[in-house]
Amino acid sequence: MKTQDNMNEFLDRVTEGIAPEDIVLAGLQGTIAAEISMKRQNLGWSQKELAKKLGVTQGLVSRWERAETNFTLSTLVKLASVLGMELQSPIVPTKSINEPKPNNVFYFPEATLKLAVVKEN
Repeated sequence: MKTQDNMNEFLDRVTEGIAPEDIVLAGLQGTIAAEISMKRQNLGWSQKELAKKLGVTQGLVSRWERAETNFTLSTLVKLASVLGMELQSPIVPTKSINEPKPNNVFYFPEATLKLAVVKEN
C-alpha cells in the first residue's frame, strides 16, 4: 500500500499545474506514437520507407514516432491503412446516440474500423 501511496504522490507532483486535458493528450499521442513505431518495425520498414509509402518526409515520421505532433483524423486513417492497423474511436458514444432519432445521425455500434492494407503499385 505504501508503494501505491508513494506513486500517487509522485504523479501528483509531476502533473501539478498541468491541465487534465494536456495529460490526456500526451497519453494519447504517446500511445499512437508507440503503436506506429512498433508496427513499422514489425513490418521491417525504415522510417524513410514508411514516409515514401505515405508521401511525407522521414522527418515527419520521426516526429510522429516521438509524439511531437498532433494527428489529424485523415493522417490517422492513412497511417492505419498503410500499416494494416485498426482504428477505434477514443470517444465513447453516449447512450442517447444508440437510440433511433429522426435527425439522420447514424451510429455504428462497432467502433473499430478495419482497413485493408494499401498495396504498392
